[in-house]
Amino acid sequence: MPSKKASFDPQQARQLHADLVELLTRDGLLADPALARAFRLVPRHHFLPDHTLEQIYSDQALAVKRKAGAWVSSSSQPGMMAIMLAQLGLQPGHRVLEIGTGTGYNAALIAAIVGPAGQVLSLDLEADLVKSARVHLDQAGYPEVDLRHADGALGAPDAAPFDRIIVTAGAWDLLPAWRTQLAPGGRIVVPMTIFPSLMLSLAFEQRGSVWEAISAHPCGFVLLRGSEAHPGRDWTSPRLILHPRDERTTVTRSHATIEKEWSQIVVVWDDNG
Repeated sequence: MPSKKASFDPQQARQLHADLVELLTRDGLLADPALARAFRLVPRHHFLPDHTLEQIYSDQALAVKRKAGAWVSSSSQPGMMAIMLAQLGLQPGHRVLEIGTGTGYNAALIAAIVGPAGQVLSLDLEADLVKSARVHLDQAGYPEVDLRHADGALGAPDAAPFDRIIVTAGAWDLLPAWRTQLAPGGRIVVPMTIFPSLMLSLAFEQRGSVWEAISAHPCGFVLLRGSEAHPGRDWTSPRLILHPRDERTTVTRSHATIEKEWSQIVVVWDDNG
């Protein structure tokens, strides 16, 4: 069912929006001027009509849809969104694939950065969320964002290649569709459940046959569903094992330990398996 347009007090919405941007700036999350501009341009309340302004402009994730007794979609914490968009390294003109549309807020932020010369395609497994996000994006002034009801694990081969791919659900692997649909020199940002108690947002770039994570940040996301959901497992593929080594981390096939801070992790994924 398409989302209704909520009635909010405009002055209060503007003030709380400004307060959130100030908080994110103070926390050092909007150092990139283009990212800061996007957060100033796109009001979050256009995308969350069923929440209060106080909830919307808190730096908190907000639940959006529940299915079979479990939450299947949420609007991510704005601070985490800022971190992942910074990891993504967007530039004007980039073609971007987003896996997990949710409310459409993140897609709007991306569109604000890549500009009219860029393209944003966002996929979601839930048809009603795609319909609602379409309403939200149109109301917020981003009708150019392309939305599809589709399995994000498969990407969008007909629209590839993409300069950037961002995944907004916890994955267990760097899936083949995402790797093959990325343009040369591109980047993928994906939350990976390394262990049951540890999920990291990893920014991958390809180096020859190896995919290297150039940044990592602890995070928490609803797990990926669809064809690559892998029911019964909630952590990364066994071949993606982390071993600390002088504050850098590579993937091996032996036992993993966690000993270092995550701020300077490098995770390597061998494209040859």
